[in-house]
Amino acid sequence: MTGVKMEDDLLECAFNQQAKRSNCVAYCNYHKCYLTITHLKNMKCLQKQCRHLNKDATHKFWIERAERRKKKNER
Repeated sequence: MTGVKMEDDLLECAFNQQAKRSNCVAYCNYHKCYLTITHLKNMKCLQKQCRHLNKDATHKFWIERAERRKKKNER
């Protein structure tokens, strides 16, 4: 079987775009779509502390972000 891996299926994202599952870092329950890092920054979900955001905690983006925040708080 050739083609895209199961984990890299295309998903509907914000702004009527599609992205690979591996590039999606969160799901927005308000807009009913997946978000990539770019979407997350453009929509300012983290700055707004949006309560509709469901993070994919296993994604590298969130792990690295937590490590950076931990180092910053240790100072």
